[in-house]
Amino acid sequence: MVALAQRGSVLFRICLVSVLIFRAASLLAQISIKDRVSQQWLQAYVELAVDHRWTILADGNYRSVDTTPHGVLALGRIGIGYQFGSAWRLSIGSGYTGSWNSAVRIGNEIRPHQEITHKQTKARWTFSNRLRVEERYFNSFDPSGHVISTSFNFRYRYRIHVVLKMLQLSDRIKGRQLILELADEVFFRSGGMNGHFRIDQNRIVVGPVIHLNAHSSFSLQYNHQVVALGVPKNIRIDNVIWLSYRLFFRVNVET
Repeated sequence: MVALAQRGSVLFRICLVSVLIFRAASLLAQISIKDRVSQQWLQAYVELAVDHRWTILADGNYRSVDTTPHGVLALGRIGIGYQFGSAWRLSIGSGYTGSWNSAVRIGNEIRPHQEITHKQTKARWTFSNRLRVEERYFNSFDPSGHVISTSFNFRYRYRIHVVLKMLQLSDRIKGRQLILELADEVFFRSGGMNGHFRIDQNRIVVGPVIHLNAHSSFSLQYNHQVVALGVPKNIRIDNVIWLSYRLFFRVNVET
């Protein structure tokens, strides 16, 4: 019975993937690419493990967008996560973004979020799934800095993340290694002027990560984003070079 259930589960997954691929192919045939944009992202992450359960999470992101006028976005987030079991973590937090065109502020956003993450490691592989819900409050400004409009929507993000340990770089320094990361994140949106539930963007990220030790790492990755525009079936392609630095600290943990 167990073997039969496992075969049924595998068959279901194969059928589901086949349907999704067929559906994606049919949609791609109808899509019109309206723009291609290059971006450069710099990001820093900090995780502070207070004990075996609680972790303080923070990150900051700077994005340079090669458009005319030149675009810049800055993002800061802070939150707290609670680990339950060996594989699950619940997190809540909030973020703030500011947007500029040619040094003129054009908008900001306040972004509370809630998320759940499941992570599992098998030999050299680590697999994780994350579901995040964001409540997004926007302000738009005129050149003199006055608010000209406000808006709100919900955004739902589902990410599949795969890590492969490639190479141990040092026998003396614990944790110094080269790994490869691959992630696919789908964004959906609801609320706002249109109100209905719709796809917002898809983000595929791939690239190497160098762990300097057990507490810090650098990554240089390519991020391919497909962004839905206001007109149905019109999209923008973003090609992003993403440089990140991550710090992890553990305090007051009994061993």
